Amino acid sequence: MSFYNQGIPAEDLQDPTPLPSEFDTYAHIEGLVGEETRLRETAEQDRKPEHHERLRAISGELDRVWERLRERAERLGHSSKQETS
Repeated sequence: MSFYNQGIPAEDLQDPTPLPSEFDTYAHIEGLVGEETRLRETAEQDRKPEHHERLRAISGELDRVWERLRERAERLGHSSKQETS
């Protein structure tokens, strides 16, 4: 009934470090990319109208995320182009 034999009952343990919201955001983006990939695996002629609609929605959301990240990088002084030496 203890955690690593330290005498702490399991029911008293709490996670002192909740996941940052960035993980939620990353998970959401990964979910969108995964859903898009699954939908695109279906041949275009076999996709239902709701699949086409969902693909457009996913594409729009990913485009907005990309644009926000690009704007943030500019604001923070990061170039979107890699410098070559």
